[in-house]
Amino acid sequence: MTIEDLLTYITNDKTALFLFFILLPILTIIITAISRGRSLEKPYSYLYSMLLFAVCIPGVLSITLWIYSMFFERKALWQLPFFIYYLPVIIMVLCIYILKKKRVSIRRLPWTGELYEFLVLLIITFASLLIIMKLHIISFNQPWQLGLFALLCLSTLHLLWKRMASLR
Repeated sequence: MTIEDLLTYITNDKTALFLFFILLPILTIIITAISRGRSLEKPYSYLYSMLLFAVCIPGVLSITLWIYSMFFERKALWQLPFFIYYLPVIIMVLCIYILKKKRVSIRRLPWTGELYEFLVLLIITFASLLIIMKLHIISFNQPWQLGLFALLCLSTLHLLWKRMASLR
């Protein structure tokens, strides 16, 4: 399975992808309206954290794929599919902007330290997977094989990160 095959597999159902990404800012607006300044209280802080994870992970993946397409495949900006390369980043920026506008302290939300760590690990994992796939070091025939390998890489990097943090 090549990266193009994976992107084609993901973009087969554009309406579900579009609805997922449109639902996230709507949920952000609804939750900020309901919480009314109580963003650090228990149920709302966890909802905001889950929204941040749901927005940032596809956004980081999209940015990584965008960089890969620009530097490795030499594609022009107008050749990249909107639902994969641009919509996740736009929605990520929009949701973070809504949270900032409503004065939600993102740094004080639970799991945001882990979110930063997780995003760094995701960038490293996605970049290494893209390089492995481009150089054909390992052949992935099915999407589950790619997912399993990504999960193993992510777990290994997470353990190494924790080990390095404990050495300080």
